[in-house]
Amino acid sequence: MQRILFIELLGGIGDVVIALPAIHALARSHSAAELTVLTFAPGGELLESDPLIHRVVYAKQGEARQAVDHLLAHDRFDLIVSDTNYDGIAEAIQQSGTPRVVTNLWQSPPPNQRVGDRFLSILHVEKLILADSSSTPQLHLTQQERQDARSTFGSAYRPLVFLCPDAGMAIKRWAPDRFVTVGKALQQRLNATIVVPIGADAEEAAAIVDAIGGTARLWQRGSLRQFASAISHADLAIAADTGPARIAAALNVPTLTLFGPSWHERYGQAAPHMNLQGAPACGDRHIANFTDQSCWYGGTCPLPQWTTCLDDLSPETVFAAAETLLKPKESGTDRKELKRQTSNPELPSPISWQSVRNLLVLRLDNIGDVLMTSPALRALRENLPDARITLMASPAGALTAPLLPWVDEVLPWRVLWQDLGRLPFDPAREWDLVKTLHDRRFDAA
Repeated sequence: MQRILFIELLGGIGDVVIALPAIHALARSHSAAELTVLTFAPGGELLESDPLIHRVVYAKQGEARQAVDHLLAHDRFDLIVSDTNYDGIAEAIQQSGTPRVVTNLWQSPPPNQRVGDRFLSILHVEKLILADSSSTPQLHLTQQERQDARSTFGSAYRPLVFLCPDAGMAIKRWAPDRFVTVGKALQQRLNATIVVPIGADAEEAAAIVDAIGGTARLWQRGSLRQFASAISHADLAIAADTGPARIAAALNVPTLTLFGPSWHERYGQAAPHMNLQGAPACGDRHIANFTDQSCWYGGTCPLPQWTTCLDDLSPETVFAAAETLLKPKESGTDRKELKRQTSNPELPSPISWQSVRNLLVLRLDNIGDVLMTSPALRALRENLPDARITLMASPAGALTAPLLPWVDEVLPWRVLWQDLGRLPFDPAREWDLVKTLHDRRFDAA
């Protein structure tokens, strides 16, 4: 199989992120193939620097079918996978003469299976992807984009929390005054720095920041990649079921997603992220397809006491969930899951290193020490050209990122001895490091 086309034309930014594990699974399962993605702007911007995607083709808004027809007329593919079947797109794919096609990744969904997982299970049944394909979306930012975010937020008080009140439809929005209440609580109780990105309503975002006060700040609207690089530096994102929530989670930012019309067990983010569902027992709810609900296109909640079922989520409930995500687990909470290893570990053979795709390099030292590691980093890049390389360094050492073009990401981590006594020993924090490393799913270190 030499050429693969993935068609993602559902229209939402979040839809692109939902499809990402399936796209990556196809790329990794057919590493010699050239992968093209057909999608809309601006969501396609998120794929532009992805090392597994060779080409992103953009369809104009309102011209999805024309874009499919044009691409099929001018290119030949060995496999076409599509999550889009409106406007005769599925039929066009089936009649294209392509040897293998999968035109409906939504078929027969169970109520509590995440959509992205459903995509993977169908592709696995079709024997198109490897059985162990990851279901976790991962967005790829350039080193410069990450450095820009560090330059902007490096001096901010932690935790850094993004509150994202914007949503494409009013029925999916949580009330602005509730965001204000949560923002104030995060400031006063956890000394958080609050950032509110400007969405479709700049005045509303500014009003939320003014009402929160203190160190709260606006994030000026720019490109989607600029937003992604900014939110990648956050300690927490709180948003409705929209693209920003999915972008944050796909950048490994702890994310609290607030659900209304859509169902959290189908569209929610997997652990360690958290999902809160408004009015789960609503009689008008249609889990299999929330667009069949009267509230979706009508924009009116059938429950008379609310504007939207997100009104069921109180600021107190949201703050409690946010606090859980921000605070390390109590000392010893997860220790029973870890087993002490007393025998010497068996080192992998040199051949197995060639299959590494997600490598962690630990150099928890200062600037000079990290720079002394640069020849090793360069050698790793030259010998593992397809691997994603993450360097874990001290906050000071992480400042060398612009000088290390062989590294995809630098993960800053403060260690006790470098803080000269200012950082109290906290076992829970050290267990949080274990969890951070686990969640990144590194396959070598």
